Amino acid sequence: MQRLVHCLTLFFYGRQTILILMLLYWFLFGVGSVLGGADLTPFLSDATDRVAPQAAVYTAVPDTTDDAVAKARAALALPAPRAAPPRDLHPVPGITLNTPTAFGARLGQIYGGVHFQHRIRYANWQDGVISGGAGLGDPQRWVGLDMTLTMLDTYTDLGEDMALSWKLHRQFGSRWAVAIGHENMWHTDGTDGGSSRYAVVSHVLRPNHWHTTAFIVSAGIGNDRFLPERQFQQRADGLNAFGSVAARVHPAMHVVANWTGQDLALGLSVTPFERVPLVFSPALVDLTGHAGDGVRFSASLGMALTLW
Repeated sequence: MQRLVHCLTLFFYGRQTILILMLLYWFLFGVGSVLGGADLTPFLSDATDRVAPQAAVYTAVPDTTDDAVAKARAALALPAPRAAPPRDLHPVPGITLNTPTAFGARLGQIYGGVHFQHRIRYANWQDGVISGGAGLGDPQRWVGLDMTLTMLDTYTDLGEDMALSWKLHRQFGSRWAVAIGHENMWHTDGTDGGSSRYAVVSHVLRPNHWHTTAFIVSAGIGNDRFLPERQFQQRADGLNAFGSVAARVHPAMHVVANWTGQDLALGLSVTPFERVPLVFSPALVDLTGHAGDGVRFSASLGMALTLW
């Protein structure tokens, strides 16, 4: 009996094992042959048919050749804006007659000029001055320094009397500037203009409703030649106020008023040529009678150049 049960068990598990081995063989080799040799086109075409509505959006392959791209860019290009032709910059008239302002030159700028007066105070002979200088530094980024050499008494002893002056200035934007300076810091013994230290502030006013008009106002304090005439003659110590106002009435003309600390001067500053940086400034000085012995005429001719 036990032998019969053992035989049946072997028979049962043997058939089951053989069945498992047959299924494994069919799976490994039968399905592989089907996938390897069967034609899958029907399945792929069926899938393509199912996604055809979505794929229909791309009706054509775009042409990406250089000619096609150039044509597309040309078709979509916007017309270039028409720029106004460049304007010639007109030279700027002067903003003072005979007192300092806080605006100055930078590195690469030079200047020079001549000054004439038909008579000096308390005498009846003419006199003139020749001056020239250059800027150093950058007043808009750091500070600027003007160094000016002046030849005095040009009508009597040309070149014998000379003086050296400096001005240290700083500009804030395009409308504000401050400066300190020393006129005739060094001079020969024959000069009579003194040696004057000063501080000055300048500001540009542009009224909103006056589009073509501007006012340039400067105010400062100084010693020596800026003192009242009697104190200056006595070489007294002290400080006194001075200032100037320039009104732009035309791009080529300013009307200028100066208070020198001693008396009033009124004049014009004109740039007669559009492309030549030449500034002509005629004026009447000692108008109020606080100093001197009457009204006198003076004129100056100056030029400034930007080398770089």
